[in-house]
Amino acid sequence: ADLDSVFRKLGATTLTLDLASLTIRNGTTANGGGAVRFLTPGALRLADVVVDGNAASLDGGGVYSAATTTTIERTAFTGNVGRGGGGLFATGSAVAIADSSFTASNVASQDGGALALVNGSATLTRVRVIGNTASGGQGGGLFASSVPEMNPKAVSVVDDAGNLLSSTPEGQAQGADTQKLQYVQQIEQLYTRRILDMIEPLVGVGNVKAQVS
Repeated sequence: ADLDSVFRKLGATTLTLDLASLTIRNGTTANGGGAVRFLTPGALRLADVVVDGNAASLDGGGVYSAATTTTIERTAFTGNVGRGGGGLFATGSAVAIADSSFTASNVASQDGGALALVNGSATLTRVRVIGNTASGGQGGGLFASSVPEMNPKAVSVVDDAGNLLSSTPEGQAQGADTQKLQYVQQIEQLYTRRILDMIEPLVGVGNVKAQVS
């Protein structure tokens, strides 16, 4: 059913939406933002959130943000589908993303399989973008247009197996290896949690153990 986004903020009033420690799953909309659609001035923040399996006919399969500031921390975007920005579409927003991941087949039918950033500013810190698709456009992982603060030298590119593809300055190799290990552990924990979320409602909490390696 078309739920028209799980969370929706519209209008001209300045608002703040702070989402923390929750899972937003299987939201759908014929508009933008299958999980969250924020169209007002103000602040949007996601912390310790899983945005999974949402779909939008327009931009932002997971999240659509036109907020003044968009802050995303320790959040995982997986399996979301939209027109532009399968996981996240942000326009005219000061975007700050840290310690988060866009993995497990976020898909855009146009640009930005994982995320699309348009006409704003962006700071991405320790963000993993792996295994996403822009089926009919550019930027299978990241599409950025008119984002002057984004420094290409601060972007690391990895393949579907987590192997670093972009060059790493000598002396930073050990740090890259540590980050790769941390990423693998994060993905293992994410999929373990997803398995438990599917099975525990059937057999009861505490009656199943799952391990991903």
